[in-house]
Amino acid sequence: MNKGLLIGIYCILWVIWSSTWLMIKVGLEGAPPVTSAAVRFIIAALIIFSILLIRRVRFPRSRQFIWLSLFMGVFQMGIPYALVYWGEQHISSGLAAILFSIMPLCVAVTARFMLGDPLTPAKIAGIIIGTVGVYVIFSDSVSIGGPMSAWGMLALILSAVMASFCSVILKKYMGPYDPFAALLIPTFVGGVLLAFWGLFFERDFPFRIDTLTIASVLYLAVLGSVVAFGMY
Repeated sequence: MNKGLLIGIYCILWVIWSSTWLMIKVGLEGAPPVTSAAVRFIIAALIIFSILLIRRVRFPRSRQFIWLSLFMGVFQMGIPYALVYWGEQHISSGLAAILFSIMPLCVAVTARFMLGDPLTPAKIAGIIIGTVGVYVIFSDSVSIGGPMSAWGMLALILSAVMASFCSVILKKYMGPYDPFAALLIPTFVGGVLLAFWGLFFERDFPFRIDTLTIASVLYLAVLGSVVAFGMY
C-alpha cells in the first residue's frame, strides 16, 4: 500500500476513535452501558454482512479462521468493550482516553515477543510523545469521580491490554483475509455476548430512547465500528 495513503488512513482513524470516548459518554446518559455496546455491535454486524453480500466476498471457512474469529469476538469485541462502557460510567471520557492510550506501549511490547518487531528508541519516543499528547488534549475534561472511579480506571487499563494483544494477533494471523470478512464473526459474537450480559445484569437499568442516544449508538456502530475497524 502507498505510504501516503496508509498515513492518511491512520489520521482518519485518529479522528474517529478519539471522538468515540465522548460519544460513548453521551450514549450512557440514555442507555445501560453493556446493552448500549451490544446494540452498537449487532447493528455493525448487520452492516458488515450487507457489505459482504453486496461485494460478493467469499467467506473463509477454514478452521483457523473460525477459531481466530471466535477468539477475537470474545477478547477484542466482547470483554474489552464491556469493560470500556462499564468503566466510563465512573470516570470522565477524557480520563478514559488517557488511560486507553497505554495501548501503543502494550502493542509494542507484545509485538516484540510475538512478531519479533524491535522496540527501538524511536518507537519508545513516539509512544511517550503520543501519550503526553493525549493527556494535553483531554486534560481539561479529566475528573476522577466517586468511590467507583478506581474500578473504572482499572477496567479501562485491562481493556487496553486485551485490545493490544488482539491487535498483534490480528497482525500475525488475519492478514490474508478480506477485512470485512475478518470483522463479521468477531463483531457479531461480541454483540451477542454483550447482549446476554445486558439481559441478565441490566434489566432494571433505566433506558431512555431519545435522539442523542440513538445518534450515539449509530455513530459508534457505523463510524466507530464498521468504518474504523475495517480501515484498521
